[in-house]
Amino acid sequence: MLEFQLHNMEKEKCDCGDNATWCYLPSTDLKLNPYYCDNCVPRGCSCEWNSIKDGFFPEGIENIDWKWLPARKAEGYEIEENECWVPLDEKQREYPCCEYDYDENGYEKE
Repeated sequence: MLEFQLHNMEKEKCDCGDNATWCYLPSTDLKLNPYYCDNCVPRGCSCEWNSIKDGFFPEGIENIDWKWLPARKAEGYEIEENECWVPLDEKQREYPCCEYDYDENGYEKE
């Protein structure tokens, strides 16, 4: 009986209507939904960047387990070709920012 109740608890939803598996933890704006499904969560963040100049070298297969970031210039930094890389998930996508929490079972509504 308990197992049946656990599987039927109402879950938080992404704005698209799917069950949310990601939650933006620092969310303080009560008008915005902090919950995202795996397809809608914003991906790619500088917190996931790894620089070979800092001694971080990728392991695994390029464009399967990790990929190079393109050369770019922005305020406060410059990335050269083949300098920074990011890990990729099992679907070859960049990960969301580290400020997102993940729960494969989704988040129960309070």
